[in-house]
Amino acid sequence: MLDGTSDPITWVHRCEQFFRQTQSTDDDKVWLATYHLEGIAQQWYYHLERNQGVPTWPRFVELVNLRFGPPTCSNPLGELINVKRTGSVDDYQEQFLTFLARCADVTEPQQIAIFTAGLGDPLGVDVELQ
Repeated sequence: MLDGTSDPITWVHRCEQFFRQTQSTDDDKVWLATYHLEGIAQQWYYHLERNQGVPTWPRFVELVNLRFGPPTCSNPLGELINVKRTGSVDDYQEQFLTFLARCADVTEPQQIAIFTAGLGDPLGVDVELQ
């Protein structure tokens, strides 16, 4: 369920996994996904459908991310690189993964390098030594 209170990227991914498994047609994807909206997300979609009609699946994903995703600019990799630990490692890791999910083609070694750089000193140095 998507209720509009969390980043929709994992919910969209779960929908796409379901669609692959069930071999859903493009015409069914929006209908199936919107059946699993709740709260403000359901209200948002109700108004969207009433005013603009049923969107295609790619357009629906774009609109869901714009409305309920974290604010991002046109440079998600730049935003990922600028994530720095200011509190707990768990909080930093959550924020890092949120931005990483919106980046394409970042290799695993690059992910590790960016993550450890964002940890800051001395923790980042200690992690790199391990």
